[in-house]
Amino acid sequence: MTEPKRISSRESLTPFMQVQVHLLFDRMQKRGHDPMLFETLRVPERQDWLYGIGRTHHLTLNGKRRRPVTWTHHSEHFAVSEDDPHAEAFDVISRSCGWDDPVFFKALGQEARKLGLYQIPQEQCHIQRRKP
Repeated sequence: MTEPKRISSRESLTPFMQVQVHLLFDRMQKRGHDPMLFETLRVPERQDWLYGIGRTHHLTLNGKRRRPVTWTHHSEHFAVSEDDPHAEAFDVISRSCGWDDPVFFKALGQEARKLGLYQIPQEQCHIQRRKP
């Protein structure tokens, strides 16, 4: 199965979340981190593909099979509505360390909470507007 395209533009977020990304990144940079917007709006086909990793298809990372990426077919990354094709969730990683910086993700959660946003414990890169 071919990976559906990942969307990572700020413009694909709701106007509120675009502001939140800016504020969050500013806070993270002041703490010495290098945040990078990894994914924003997600189509259902991509969510299904991500859900399938470790279940219906396998990816490897450094020669090791990847465990499941997400636990649900639902996502706050989906468009708000057909009339409003913007998301209210985004994924952030460290530009220099990618997914491998626990200190970065701890700081991300702390700063997100200060802005009234939520970090999902199962996916520390994931920030959303609504309480999980």
